[in-house]
This record gives sequence, C-alpha cells and structure tokens, in this order.
Amino acid sequence: MPDDKNSTNAKPTTVIIPITLDSLTTLPKPTLYAIREAATLLSSSRAKTWTNRSHLCIILQCPEITANISTPARIWKPLQKLLAELYVEASNAAAGLGNTLLNVDVIFEDWCGYDPWLREDVELFLGVPEDKPTLATVNIRREKLQIAPLQFHTITPPPSSDSTASVTSSTPTTPSVSASKDIYGHVALGGTFDHLHCGHKILLTTAAWLTKQRLYCGVIDFDPERLKRKKHYQQMEPLQTRLDSVREFLNIIHQDPTVKYEVEAIHDDVGPTRHDGTFEAIVGSAETAKGCEMVNEVRRQNGLNELEVFIVGVIAEDKVDVGEDMASKTSSTSIRAYLEATQAAE
Repeated sequence: MPDDKNSTNAKPTTVIIPITLDSLTTLPKPTLYAIREAATLLSSSRAKTWTNRSHLCIILQCPEITANISTPARIWKPLQKLLAELYVEASNAAAGLGNTLLNVDVIFEDWCGYDPWLREDVELFLGVPEDKPTLATVNIRREKLQIAPLQFHTITPPPSSDSTASVTSSTPTTPSVSASKDIYGHVALGGTFDHLHCGHKILLTTAAWLTKQRLYCGVIDFDPERLKRKKHYQQMEPLQTRLDSVREFLNIIHQDPTVKYEVEAIHDDVGPTRHDGTFEAIVGSAETAKGCEMVNEVRRQNGLNELEVFIVGVIAEDKVDVGEDMASKTSSTSIRAYLEATQAAE
C-alpha cells in the first residue's frame, strides 16, 4: 500500500474520489466534504492556461444506476439532478479557491464500459480510512498492467457532516415532457461546446445515458460575423478542438460498441434534426429550451415526428438554475474572460 500523501507540500494535479450512494435522492454530506477537500487540494496547482489544468475524477456507484442501465429514462430526472449537484459542488468549490479552470469528470462506474480506476492520468486517491481496502484492490489491478499505483490521501469528515442531504428539485422553469420510452435509439443535442465545462458535461452525460444506438451532437461552426458577437471571441477554441473535446469526453463517460457517437459541425441551431426522421429525443438546458422548441416547430413543418424534450433544470430549492449557476462561474464566456485577463496580466 502506498504511503498516505497528506503533506501540504505535495501539489497533485490529478485526484480521484470514490462515491457510493444508496439512492439517487440522498447525498451524504461527507461526500460533499470530500469534493470540497479535493478542490482545496488541487487549488495549489491551479492553472493559468486551459491545457495544463488540474483534474478531479469522481467515480460514482449507485444501485439505482446499475439497475436502470437498460431503462435509463425511468431515472433520468433524479439522475440529472444528482449529476448536476456533484458538478456544481466541485466547480463552485474550485472557483471559490481561484481554481476556475479545474477539470471535473463524473463517471458512472457500472455504466462507463471500462475500468476507470486504470486511468494512467490519475495519481492520487482521496478518501476516508475505510476506503483503504478499495485502494489496495485498485492498485493490484494497476500493478498487473504496469500502471503506477495510486497514492492515498486520507480525509476525516467533521462530525457535523455525518448526515445526508436530499437532492430535491423545485418546480422546473421549463417543462420537460414525460418519457414515453425507457430508452431512445436516436438522441440529439447541440451547442458551441467551447472550453468544455461542467454544464456541457451534464448535458452530454444525460444525453448519452438515454441513448441506445446513436447520439448526435452538433457543434456550431460560427460564421465570422456571428463569432464576433460572442464576448471575448478571440479566446474561442477552433472548431476542431471543440469537436475533439466532445468526442474525448463521450468516450470517458461511456464506451459501448453498440452506441455510435456522431459529433459533427453544424452551421445553424437546427442541423440535421430538420430532415432526419430517425431522431426520437433531444436534450437541452433551460438556456437552450427555446431552441429545442424551434427544432420541433421545424420538424412539424417538414412533416416529421416531434422529439421528446429532456431539459436539465433546477437542481434544488436553495440552488439557482444549472444554466445560471454555471454561467456565473464556469460558463464558456467566463472562461474566455478569465483566459483573456490572465494573458493580459502576463
């Protein structure tokens, strides 16, 4: 077993956290404490550029996820609320420590299709003392493949955190239709996906979760005039970078040879949904809900079936909308502004 690595002199750049939940609707406060501790640990190596960011990887296990892999729509609402809660907690904690560019991934262990503990880019395992047997098992698997063992960073949640918090939702500001199916063959979503952040990752994960055969992700290719209307447009990532980032993330969260990922450039907000009759569902945020409605209007005009709309919405009574919360701290616009200001200060 590698020694505990609790020295404040250590500056890890990648941390992995195991999270095991009994249900999707209760989130133990020690879990939130662990996320905040990981953000604090990684703040010592906060990045000034997008390419050398520190990385937090959350590996999630929950029996409700495992039981509904073939019927994902049945738990989509509580799942997206939990996923948003985890991402918002991590991004807010990091932003509060000045680590605006922290890279966060939440991976469903029993759904991802590979062993996420064997990732070579992770160096530190953060957990409570009871997690040491898990780490020992993980390191045996890593050593068999000649992958460096994970170091262990022990945390001890304060007594006040020994309880659970409910993951509840207020009335959605934008309605989402009730699912008519347990799983969908062809699902669509779209956006700019500039500087892929937590808000994007929530959308991509929930869309992939619903999909059985094909997930289409349209990445907007801006014409010069539309590009210049974007704030801090000089920091916008090139189209190919954005396409590659989406493809890479989809393969991090879910690898399945029976599911095809089509990540393509689109030149307007509708893309192939205007003429492709195989699509069954579309996923959006409260910010893009009107765009989803527009897609269905175009499809009606073209004699096609309307898509079922799934909206990632409000996550809790005391939290603002996911889109608004992300916009204030880790939106593409705020990231571009941060990068621009950092460059100007150098």
